[in-house]
Amino acid sequence: MLDTEVRKECLPSNREASRKTINGYETTSRVYRCDDCASCPAKSECIQKDGRARHLWINKERIRLQERAKELLVSDEGVDLRRRRATDVETVFGNTKHNHRFRRFSMRGIEKVSLEWGWMMLGHNMRKLHTQMAR
Repeated sequence: MLDTEVRKECLPSNREASRKTINGYETTSRVYRCDDCASCPAKSECIQKDGRARHLWINKERIRLQERAKELLVSDEGVDLRRRRATDVETVFGNTKHNHRFRRFSMRGIEKVSLEWGWMMLGHNMRKLHTQMAR
């Protein structure tokens, strides 16, 4: 990826553009494109195979959210939550797949799959309750 200094030098023509994601969420980005790549130090990274200059889409809000997520993940609380997830959540999936041999849904459609998964989790929770009551 081009560093910030090269971007400022070789991508002078920029504009603001909006586009919708597949989910219908509208994002606004700065679109950069180089006018003359002949003397650009990042030409090999910037030019497409057919010789056209790439358009570089930079969404500042997305970058801000990614940096915030990184901060949260490396914080003490984030590390603790990730450490607990390994035992809280992943064991349920491992138990369901390995011990109960549940590898595929037998029904199709989101409603039926949700129902089937609900039955599996109901059974899982009942087994846990039974184990706790037996102690």
